[in-house]
Amino acid sequence: GQLLIGNSTGNTLTKNILTAGSGVTITNGSGAITIATSGVPITSAPVTKVANFTVAATEVWIINNKSGSTCTATLPAPATNTGRVLYFQNYQDQFLVSASSNVVPRAGGAASTAILADEAGDTTTLVSDGTNWVVMQYTPNNVLLLE
Repeated sequence: GQLLIGNSTGNTLTKNILTAGSGVTITNGSGAITIATSGVPITSAPVTKVANFTVAATEVWIINNKSGSTCTATLPAPATNTGRVLYFQNYQDQFLVSASSNVVPRAGGAASTAILADEAGDTTTLVSDGTNWVVMQYTPNNVLLLE
């Protein structure tokens, strides 16, 4: 479970083990070293929701396709997901809200439940700050960009 690492002082080799960093696990064993990622994947395939839902540990890109009424999402606990990023998009003209008042609006202020307005095509990016989910980006579908 050790590697020979070059030492420029004296041009020698020293046996050493690998040390894990954030989001990485390393298992140093007899004659083997295993390196793996831990936590939430950085990317994943989009998932489409047609009813109220709980965000799964492996979900990153989430499409709200619930018709007829507001869609309620139970977001992961911010305290155990610091730095995690979630991307949401509306396929329906329905609000997407959090089951808890833990979403801080893009302009700041008190946390509320609002994630997406009732407009098909709206998108948003939420990032956990360890206390709440913070809206870092919001793009309305009907925005007019002027240069």
